[in-house]
Amino acid sequence: MRAVALSLAFLALSACMGEATFDASSDAAIKESAEQISADLTEDERDEFQKAFMYFSLGGADGLANVFSAALSGEKTGGAMVATNLSSIDGLTGTQIIEKYRSARQADEEAAAARQRVRDLKKEAERFLADKKFEQAIATYEKMSEIPSGVDAAETGIAEANAEMQTFAEKMDYLEKVEITEFSARRIDTYSGKNIPATRISLKNMGDRSLDRVEVTVYFYDDEGSVIYEEDYNPVLVSDWNITGHDKPLKGGYVKEMEADKWYTLDVPLSEWQEGNAKAKVTDLKFSE
Repeated sequence: MRAVALSLAFLALSACMGEATFDASSDAAIKESAEQISADLTEDERDEFQKAFMYFSLGGADGLANVFSAALSGEKTGGAMVATNLSSIDGLTGTQIIEKYRSARQADEEAAAARQRVRDLKKEAERFLADKKFEQAIATYEKMSEIPSGVDAAETGIAEANAEMQTFAEKMDYLEKVEITEFSARRIDTYSGKNIPATRISLKNMGDRSLDRVEVTVYFYDDEGSVIYEEDYNPVLVSDWNITGHDKPLKGGYVKEMEADKWYTLDVPLSEWQEGNAKAKVTDLKFSE
């Protein structure tokens, strides 16, 4: 009877004491309370508790980098950082720590998935911008803005897309004001070879804005009237890399003419080209600042 009474008293005392809780007040308390919690857990729970303990001691998924950063900056020692991090589970039971760990890991996974989604949408929007598909780019940035971690980048992207769209519209309108005043395409002999495909292009800026770059695309046709090749030229190109110093902006009302003996030549033979059958079109430009 005495043994039964002692057993009942022990069970009653255990019930009053409840589960062991984590104590982050000192290094000794951390060690002792962690051992007490582990002793009350199953083998599987103990393994997960150890993972949870490491996770919270480092301060989460990015904790290791934060600990090193704090130590290198002199803000805190690694030990002080760990002690501060463990305060987040102070007073919790092993079961509660494990549950908190599971919730934190799920949140980490969701955050990582969101960051990846933001990266994917950003790349997609940038591809649309490169293709001058501004409405699709803006719509993609708007999708990105629905993700909390992507709001700032989305706002920046939308602003840039709108600015590029406005600039593009201005350029498209102005293209008609750049007139090709001379164009010819034929084969010529040069010091490096014979029957080299070559073109001459001269321009006049019929508008009132100065241009730092004018791109002209030349399309070459075969004897059946099909385009077989195209080449981009920049008769006007103001660049910091220009060492000749001859390139100047094409001001409003000004002309850009080639010297009588100058030609643009191609490095390809264009054996199927019907000589003389080519067309030139102003395809891009850059306004002077």
